[in-house]
Amino acid sequence: MNDSKPPSVVMNDTSLFPNLNFGNGLIEIAALTTLIGSSTAGELILGNRGAAGLVWGSISAFGASSVIKASASAASPGWLRQMLGLRTSSSDKALGMDLSLSAGKRVARRMRGTLDEPGPIGVSCLSDDPDGTPMKRLPTIKEHHTYRDIYAFDSTTSIMLSELSSADSTLTIHTHYPYAFYRPHHLRFQIAVLALSLLKCLEIYTLFFLGGTLVAILSGVPFLFSFFSGVCLEIHDIIISRRPVEIDGHLDLITASALPTTKRLGGPRKVVLGASPNPRTNSIWWKFFWIVTGTLQTLYIVLSYILLGQQKTEFVFTWAGFQLFWLIARIVIFNFTENTHPMAGRPMKGSRLETLPPSMKLRVANLVLGVGQYQAHVHPRNWDAYLDDSFSTRQIARLLAPENISEVYPLSSVCEGRRFLLPPVLPFLLSLRKP
Repeated sequence: MNDSKPPSVVMNDTSLFPNLNFGNGLIEIAALTTLIGSSTAGELILGNRGAAGLVWGSISAFGASSVIKASASAASPGWLRQMLGLRTSSSDKALGMDLSLSAGKRVARRMRGTLDEPGPIGVSCLSDDPDGTPMKRLPTIKEHHTYRDIYAFDSTTSIMLSELSSADSTLTIHTHYPYAFYRPHHLRFQIAVLALSLLKCLEIYTLFFLGGTLVAILSGVPFLFSFFSGVCLEIHDIIISRRPVEIDGHLDLITASALPTTKRLGGPRKVVLGASPNPRTNSIWWKFFWIVTGTLQTLYIVLSYILLGQQKTEFVFTWAGFQLFWLIARIVIFNFTENTHPMAGRPMKGSRLETLPPSMKLRVANLVLGVGQYQAHVHPRNWDAYLDDSFSTRQIARLLAPENISEVYPLSSVCEGRRFLLPPVLPFLLSLRKP
């Protein structure tokens, strides 16, 4: 007697149409979150669309992988971003890309050799107060520690530089006009979009009601963090929009299609004194936001998929429906927001080098030394051959001071019938030390 099941029963157990259970389809859902909505989510989380974008960038699980990558990229310094392959066109437009030219930055020197040609397109330097304050009263900024070679400018700086003419022969120094400029801010739109994001509470309540307490908590914690972060940023934007922008941003730039090296000539140059620095580049608040956001999103995705595998099909469909709704709403809001760069539209004036005051000439000298320090880094003889060279205008001025230089060179005495004269560049550097 054969006790085996009839063939018809066997066919029913291995049916081509089994019960659909998305809760166990971890790989399929993970693929959706990777492919859907990634570009908009990454743009919003980088802060390109204002405070409300911080909330909507991470409001949906679809596109979470792009949020994680964008957060990791933004929170990393330039050399680490390049090393880990986190550098993207979006991160370059939002934050730019540069490396430190400091002598102690060995990792940056190694990464500089891995970057493709034509190499950096500019050098930046933090500057002192250009009001003629004596150097001895400004000990906080050391020029030789603030030089950076730039491989990509952020969008605001790129637009500003594109509107300036290149100098082939006559050196033109560009500075901002001294007038009150206020940052435009779309208060009503940002507040409305932030308030609209509170609809996320309906998802959290529904998941609680359906018995998915842990999934609801996992959805709520990242949302609450991004929402309160967006509120804090909006308050900050409201405050600074009512204050005039500082005329001198204390960031000096020299840019060219290619910087000069021992193997190539430099391209047409543009020099800007007092550019506005990117507020997101070295901000502790932004670093903290991106680190926490990336961590919360990683935990949310991993733990949610594990918990979804234990839920009923109805619950998983409800969860996926909410994520799809947030995805569509995010795309709509992204297209309604303006990716403007008001700081790039500030008018600038051009001046000849000889017409500048000594304090501004000092800043031009800093940029020249910054280019020289970059050339030392990429020189075939290696950086170690230039360790004894000075790339600091302050240090050079101190070395050339009369009380110091007389100990090394008897410039004012006659030696073997010949009188040593002060080179023409020395009086200029010495004059920069005077109040």
